[in-house]
Amino acid sequence: MVAHTTKRTYWTQVIEEVLQKTGPRYFTCEIKKDDAINKKQIKKRRLQQYSLGPNFRGIYLSQREAECVARLLYGYRYKKIASELGLSRRTVESYLNNVRNKMHCRTKAELIKLIMQSDFLRNYQITSTHIS
Repeated sequence: MVAHTTKRTYWTQVIEEVLQKTGPRYFTCEIKKDDAINKKQIKKRRLQQYSLGPNFRGIYLSQREAECVARLLYGYRYKKIASELGLSRRTVESYLNNVRNKMHCRTKAELIKLIMQSDFLRNYQITSTHIS
């Protein structure tokens, strides 16, 4: 037990020494102005959610989930969806599994049926920029 206490004290001392050091710190990295994250873009991306309407309150799809679902409704296979979106087939499966879990359904057919009953198509206006 004594060794454990000594070890903790040792590491506490090391951390205190590093934090009190006045020279350049090697544990931090400087962010260049070009590399800084644009907070507006992050906020905008977070807001890109698609409601499924009043029958599915509290269920929202992310941008990628919506893109995958829209293509699924057009009859695209996972491989085709993946190639259009620049994703792997496995990633597309993952997005659609997330949607299935959100909608509490087990099969792709059941998912399509529920999506068609929702307001998804009204909220996600399919244009030529979404589907090619």
